[in-house]
Amino acid sequence: MSGSNYPIPEGWKAFSARYSSGVDLNCGCPKSDVRAKGFGSFLLNKPDLLADIVKQCRSRISDPDFTIS
Repeated sequence: MSGSNYPIPEGWKAFSARYSSGVDLNCGCPKSDVRAKGFGSFLLNKPDLLADIVKQCRSRISDPDFTIS
């Protein structure tokens, strides 16, 4: 999943539980092509958006294996 999937779809919880062992929200990638798409370190310039993404993720992930890097 990437920045183009915002807002986070309701069905994401079931998908992520079935096909992943955890979730990492990457807010540190400095690559220009990643930043141009609105994710990676771009998110650090949008604290309200980042806070909303974290809030949505936490509401959809019951497993504590959720990291932000």
